[in-house]
Amino acid sequence: MKRFGPRAALAAVANFSPRGRIYALAPAVALLGLAIGASAFVTRGERVRPAELDTAARALLDRGRPLFAELPRPEPDRKLGSFKLTYYFMAEQEGGRRTVQLFAKKGCKRIAKVSRKDAKQLALQGGGRLDDGRILVYSGHCSCSGAPCYKVAEQSHDWGTGANDRPLSPFRSVAVDPSRVAIGTVLYIPELDGLAVPGHFPDGGFVHDGCVVADDTGGGIKGRQVDFFVARKSHYTAFSHRNHIKRVTVFRGGDRCKLLGKRVAARLGDG
Repeated sequence: MKRFGPRAALAAVANFSPRGRIYALAPAVALLGLAIGASAFVTRGERVRPAELDTAARALLDRGRPLFAELPRPEPDRKLGSFKLTYYFMAEQEGGRRTVQLFAKKGCKRIAKVSRKDAKQLALQGGGRLDDGRILVYSGHCSCSGAPCYKVAEQSHDWGTGANDRPLSPFRSVAVDPSRVAIGTVLYIPELDGLAVPGHFPDGGFVHDGCVVADDTGGGIKGRQVDFFVARKSHYTAFSHRNHIKRVTVFRGGDRCKLLGKRVAARLGDG
């Protein structure tokens, strides 16, 4: 399942030692520059010695080779076992006759009217984006309508929120059964490590390192199951059809996913 190539190599450089390894190239680059510059001052009639340029170029390649080698990474923490992998995404309105009224749980305030098909997708995915740009998040059963109630997410949360109002991140957030995995736990899934994800950076378009965080729960998430948030239906189609992953091995992230842990803490204002 691993994917290798220039993008994976660049991702490895960015993740592990971006500054030190670039600095390691400096002497060889300088040597090559001097060799090329010196050739400009050779008097007409004299032959340039290509061996000097060849030596400088070889030194540059030798210095750069470690940038594209597979770098050692820390091992994850305790293995939690084999889990079923499922996917969810943000529902988007697809049109149709708008006959279903959506309500806010607090005060049964009317939020919007959608089609039956859109209402079904909103309930299945736990929320979605309306045509007017508002993002709805499932907030429990509505006593006033006998249907799910929703709340409008803050504008700063581009992909809605999960458990305890934790902002969701495409290809990083997973929904879990909190009796199995505590909310906020950083996890490592080796089957995702090295896979290219669809979309555009920073919400996609990168090579995954296998690190995710338990940001969400769901009524249908029971036992050993991780529900992988992929943001859009088109992303789900592309990713799941390309990789055909049904079960994954789940570890606590530990030092392997230390960088993601820091990012999550900063996102939540805890670091």
